[in-house]
Amino acid sequence: MAEAERYITEINGIIERKRTDLAGLDKEIHEGGATLARYQNNLQLRRSRAALTKVVDDISKLDLEEAARAKRNFEKLYPVMKAKLDKLNAQVRLSWLSSLALTT
Repeated sequence: MAEAERYITEINGIIERKRTDLAGLDKEIHEGGATLARYQNNLQLRRSRAALTKVVDDISKLDLEEAARAKRNFEKLYPVMKAKLDKLNAQVRLSWLSSLALTT
C-alpha cells in the first residue's frame, strides 16, 4: 500500500512537471505569435513608408508653376468662352424658333 502511494505521488509529480513544461511551451508560442505580429506590423510600416516616399517624390516632380499658370489661364478664359457659348446658344435658339414660326 505504501508503495502504491509512493508511486501515485511520483506520478503526480511527473504530471505537475509536464503541466509546468506545457505552460512554458504555451508561453513561448504566445510570445512567438506576438513577435510575428510585430514583424508583420514592421513590414507593413516599411511598405507604407516606401509608398509614401514614392508619392512625395512624384509630387516633387510635378511642375507646380506650370499648373498654376494653366489654372490662371483657365480662370481668365473660361468666363469669356462661356459667355460666347451662351450667346451662340441663344442665337441658335432664336434661329430655330424663327424657322419654326416661318413654317407654321
